[in-house]
Amino acid sequence: MENRIMEEAIKLLKLKGVKFTMNELATELSVSKRTLYEHFPSKNHLINKIVDCFLAEIKVKEEKIALDTTLSLIEKIKLLLVCVPAEGEAMDARLLLELKKYHYDQWEKVQLFLKEEWNIITHLLEQAKDEGILKDISIPLFIEIYIGAFNNAYTSLSEHNLTLGELLQQIVEILMNGIKA
Repeated sequence: MENRIMEEAIKLLKLKGVKFTMNELATELSVSKRTLYEHFPSKNHLINKIVDCFLAEIKVKEEKIALDTTLSLIEKIKLLLVCVPAEGEAMDARLLLELKKYHYDQWEKVQLFLKEEWNIITHLLEQAKDEGILKDISIPLFIEIYIGAFNNAYTSLSEHNLTLGELLQQIVEILMNGIKA
């Protein structure tokens, strides 16, 4: 039942953002609110579990990408930089603004993940530099630019209705290939 609740909550997140209510969730599942609260003591706990699952899924996807011998180093780096959970790829990037406003602890968890989970990408960037595939750039600076672009883009570009996947694709395209035609 917990998985069913989470799956339906993710659908509501896509449709309504984090403002969906537990009543709406119960209605969609054809269960009582009491049933929801037996599995999740609050909406905040539910959102927290979804964020935890999304972050865990990103880690699994990153490991698969890093180990994929059919991909070049650059392909791996690009895929890792746009890596989001399958369910999160199509979500509106504005959802992060709502997360910050209504579920700040979970937003902070996402920010911490964004700042700390760079081991695989850093290793691949170093390898690409060593092999002469990438310029000799400062990897910490590259990471800070990426994080800054991501955080500023979903905040300031909210009127453009980009999905999280589209936003990350555009950021990575500019960072990796520049803006020249």
